[in-house]
Amino acid sequence: MTILTLNGNWEFSQSDKNVWHPATVPGCVHTDLLAAGEIPEPYFRDNELALQWIGEKDWVYRKRFTVTAELLQHDKLILRCNSLDTLATIEINGEEIGRANNQFRVWEFDVKEAVQAGENEIVITFESALNYCLTNNSERYMHAWNSSVGVPYIRKSQCNFGWDWGPTFITCGILQDIELIGLSVARLADVHITQKHTDGVRLGIAIEAETVGDEELTAEVVVWLEDSVVATRSEALVDGRSDLTVAIDDPHLWWPNGLGEQPLYRVDVTLRAADSNDMLESWSRHIGLRDLRLVRQPDEW
Repeated sequence: MTILTLNGNWEFSQSDKNVWHPATVPGCVHTDLLAAGEIPEPYFRDNELALQWIGEKDWVYRKRFTVTAELLQHDKLILRCNSLDTLATIEINGEEIGRANNQFRVWEFDVKEAVQAGENEIVITFESALNYCLTNNSERYMHAWNSSVGVPYIRKSQCNFGWDWGPTFITCGILQDIELIGLSVARLADVHITQKHTDGVRLGIAIEAETVGDEELTAEVVVWLEDSVVATRSEALVDGRSDLTVAIDDPHLWWPNGLGEQPLYRVDVTLRAADSNDMLESWSRHIGLRDLRLVRQPDEW
């Protein structure tokens, strides 16, 4: 798997003006307007009131990027957007390749046919979330406790629409990493860890891979405590899935503040091609070993 980041320098413009300014990705239109000197400090005095027009407009972001012939040799080429805020239409080289309407999820699009070797251009147009909510709320009213514009209609940070502790700044933009992923063979699609606290601790690790070809795959799990390996396990995937159980003897438990220590274990998962043992992708998380139970019984005094 090869990753080409599209973070960094972009340009942005109000959609109806075609006046372009430098933008920084990840970011949002308010911080980009501030950096460009187009607006005053939003949190100073009553500047909030003078900046409400930003949320009423549509905004366009664009970037030119270079793709190598080697990247295009992968079986799949995916555009991964980790967070788009919020109503976004994505185009590459003038071709619409997808739309997004939820700030809180990852959006992925197959762009193998849209991208070419050499220079390319990506354009993302953000529709006004405010106008979208107002239109839908006028057709069917939905009450919102913190706003009158119908925010239940959109999957976007509710605090953008104002709160008792914060101002109203309805923003938009590319909030998290955006990248091209060249994929061959397979990649990790999901890793889910569960815990069972009997006779030590047993970690259940469910691994799912997205496969491109029909090569056999192996998942390798290594559990660390500080600099020491405490458990390892390796298993072949069947139909792109594997459910591993890893036993941790003499576990160091995680306790709430004031009741004990909070040690963290690191779980590393590596996806490999079974024949060559080549690493395809790795995944890592820190976890605490703890068991939460609701105990309903009379107090003993």
